[in-house]
Amino acid sequence: MNDVRAIDETYNANYLRAEYNFAVSSAEMAAKWEGFLRDGDRYNLQYRTQNDDRVRPEHAALDRVTLPMSDPFWEEYYPPNGWNCRCTVVQVRKSKYPQTPHDEAMRLGEQALQKDSKGIFRFNPGIEDKTFPDYNPYTIRRCRDCDIAKGKQKFVRQFIPENNLCEACILLHSMLDREGERKLSKEERKEVASAANEWAERHLPKIPNSDGTLMSRLSTVTANGDTVHIGKQFFSETFAKNKRNRKLAETIKLATQINEWIGNAVCIGTEPGRHHAFDFRIYEVEYKGQKIQLKAKVTEGIIAYNMRLI
Repeated sequence: MNDVRAIDETYNANYLRAEYNFAVSSAEMAAKWEGFLRDGDRYNLQYRTQNDDRVRPEHAALDRVTLPMSDPFWEEYYPPNGWNCRCTVVQVRKSKYPQTPHDEAMRLGEQALQKDSKGIFRFNPGIEDKTFPDYNPYTIRRCRDCDIAKGKQKFVRQFIPENNLCEACILLHSMLDREGERKLSKEERKEVASAANEWAERHLPKIPNSDGTLMSRLSTVTANGDTVHIGKQFFSETFAKNKRNRKLAETIKLATQINEWIGNAVCIGTEPGRHHAFDFRIYEVEYKGQKIQLKAKVTEGIIAYNMRLI
């Protein structure tokens, strides 16, 4: 009984309260993100602390970081950024506050979360529609053995994570197993396409169209400084381009990880469209030992079109 009492206050009061506060704060910040979607990049978003003596120094350093909603910074460093974090984000006029350099913001965000060894805070609850990320200390232990979760070089083909929060991941793992043994059937290829569409629906931010409807689109920057927009068409075109490829499942899996490798992609040239009235910009990058070629169409901006393994 004395042993229990010694830890009761810590585990059953303090920790439970912190977990409750985190769930509530995640839900509230997700609701705010839904509100921001209505305006998109019309306004910038600004990181705000409570500006009192309880604010952690690493969070205080993020105070007044100002960036467009589409900036990748908000995918990783949108609050809450720690247990009992009280930080928030507000919309501000672009003319009122200077925009923070992206690299500087990312550096400050990395410093704020350098102690987050479990990765529980490094996500955006509004984009992912979750109060906790898929891979966290509360996820079943087997998911911690998943190469995708740990970012290792190769897939572990004999392991399929049993995590219902990531059904697309389970399906693609299963297809990778089968792909190593034989060519996928027509029905299996349809399942891969469905998994890619499900991933895009879950993870691509919803951005307002000019007509007021929402479209799924992620914007990020390449090593050349080009801003590339990624929409659902990228996954459907990548599937169409590779549906006869024996490495279809692996290609689609890498497509869902585009935000992890596109920042290192380098433009190697431009080619005219054979059946299109626009040019294509070609990028190449090596990621986890695999060389990838990305094709992007140059229309109203640079839009990711498809990719292949080379």
